[in-house]
Amino acid sequence: MSIIKKIKWFLPVIMMLIVMIGCRVSAINSGWFNNNYIPEEYKPIPTDDKISFIILKTGQNIPVNEIKYSTQQNGKKPFVLTADGKVYTAESVASFQVDRLNYFVGFGNKFYRRLVDGKISVYGLDKYISRKDRNGFWQPNWETYYSYSKAGSNLKDLFNMKEMSNAVEDCPLAQSMIKGSYLSVYNKVMKSNGRLIYKVFSVYNNGCK
Repeated sequence: MSIIKKIKWFLPVIMMLIVMIGCRVSAINSGWFNNNYIPEEYKPIPTDDKISFIILKTGQNIPVNEIKYSTQQNGKKPFVLTADGKVYTAESVASFQVDRLNYFVGFGNKFYRRLVDGKISVYGLDKYISRKDRNGFWQPNWETYYSYSKAGSNLKDLFNMKEMSNAVEDCPLAQSMIKGSYLSVYNKVMKSNGRLIYKVFSVYNNGCK
């Protein structure tokens, strides 16, 4: 194979790697934190008493039978929650739970699905975003943007492995699990079927052990 042909063969691969490494929506944002991907050993234990409820900013806990809420949290449309026919807005609701396992917490005027709870809590902001497909038609896409919070502090981005490493920097054991180049860590996550992501935060939340 000539040098020119080798260059032509490797160029698309190199460009793809550059895009992957530079893209903020990386391995962490590929779906491992979504409910369908939670490994059995890390799934929260459902409670038997309250299936759905809302907690107002006054502290009042209101059990409800049916909750409907907006998923298009893009700033153009205010968040609206309907509980048993009564309408609530982000100004009055602190958090709410739907069907035992889906717990949402308000930050500002948006509500994030809590995916990991502990010293570090991980949240996902679910959005429907319209993007053009290869034929030029606009198509709705479901995307989740991840953030984390320590001890109730403000949210910080959790879009890639570097930000995840920074999140657990005060726990060397957890940080060592995701140490290495982007591709090496990505491969480890792939081989673990997402368990590595949960294990890192589990170690951190259990006293770094």
